[in-house]
Amino acid sequence: MKSISLLRVLSLLGFLLLIAPFYDQCNGKGMKYKKAEKAEVSAIDAKDSIPVQKTATKEEVALNLEKEPFFTRAYEFIDDEETQNAYELAEFLTVYSDMTYADFKSEIAEDFKKNKHDCISYLVRSIAFLLIIIITLLQLISSILKNYKRLYQLSTFNIGLLFIATICIVFFDSLFETYRQIKWGFYVFLFVQIIMVYFSKKQLRSIPN
Repeated sequence: MKSISLLRVLSLLGFLLLIAPFYDQCNGKGMKYKKAEKAEVSAIDAKDSIPVQKTATKEEVALNLEKEPFFTRAYEFIDDEETQNAYELAEFLTVYSDMTYADFKSEIAEDFKKNKHDCISYLVRSIAFLLIIIITLLQLISSILKNYKRLYQLSTFNIGLLFIATICIVFFDSLFETYRQIKWGFYVFLFVQIIMVYFSKKQLRSIPN
């Protein structure tokens, strides 16, 4: 009974995690800290009346963030506007919606000449995340209907799709520079899928043949 309840909670959690930060196309934390360190604040020297440039330190930036209300910080942590969640990663398909096959073919050919393969990797990654969204919804339905075999299959398939998306990001995305760009939502979602595989398989073994 505990495994059944846990699987339902995990399937719901997996569905909610789709809005969490998954990927930042820019060099996330490192670049943002550099911008914060270079942020200059105008100050006037009282003695000489000469403008002095002051650089904001990491401690000052962190202190300003701590002054914000807790719920504001929590919301910004969950829904980071500077990163892409699963839905936003799947939206790249809309780029190709107005293209003809000839345009798409020529763009892919041009992309191969540049040896970046961005178009193909973006397309494969977008399809992978679109399927992940659909599968995660089916997981939630399967957990309610107690279809543990289907739940096990869907969880395994989701892990495979995440693996494909990771390959596209790490090896073929020209904007990828550091693993910090892959955000916490990606890892938590993967962890939830692995746990679902374990408990759904455990539940299948407990069912008499």
